[in-house]
Amino acid sequence: MDIATASNIAERIIGNQKEILNVIWSVLIGVITGIISSELVTRKYRYKDREIENGRFIRDVLEYVNKLEEITRNTDPMIPDSYVYKVYHALENIGTPIKYKWIYLSLKENCIVNEVLKIGQEVRELSFEIQMKIGCMSRDDYPEEGKKQLGINIDNKKLELVSKNLKLIGSKAKLEKCLRKYIHEST
Repeated sequence: MDIATASNIAERIIGNQKEILNVIWSVLIGVITGIISSELVTRKYRYKDREIENGRFIRDVLEYVNKLEEITRNTDPMIPDSYVYKVYHALENIGTPIKYKWIYLSLKENCIVNEVLKIGQEVRELSFEIQMKIGCMSRDDYPEEGKKQLGINIDNKKLELVSKNLKLIGSKAKLEKCLRKYIHEST
């Protein structure tokens, strides 16, 4: 084998290596570019999905508040016992919204939602407590001297229950404002 042939073979090997390196380099660049672009797209749509889920949750909480506000609305200044029974039994048909772990609300939104859920829990507890006390009042074996104080206590609890309605109305406006934010972002 002469020097010219060896040099031709060496050039072909080096040329083939350069072509192979160019192909490998192109594939590597393509893979890296694909990974980066897919990551950016995934993050964008995860953010959009999170905003949609947040909006759905806020809407669920708002529906809960609307139902709760409707139930606790009272037009009778005497606040009859039937009102308490109505509230108590209506609450059995209302489910409390569930906040899943993938829902990330702002601090302000979290405070509003927690306030509403707390009011909902207080309405449940109050209606149950009042109903139990009304049941005690109707018992024949309950001491007469205690019935007067129990009656005053029931009336105070009824007023407290009605006042929860006003708090719900205030919270409703705040929730509607939060919901508007998500409606605008999702479009």
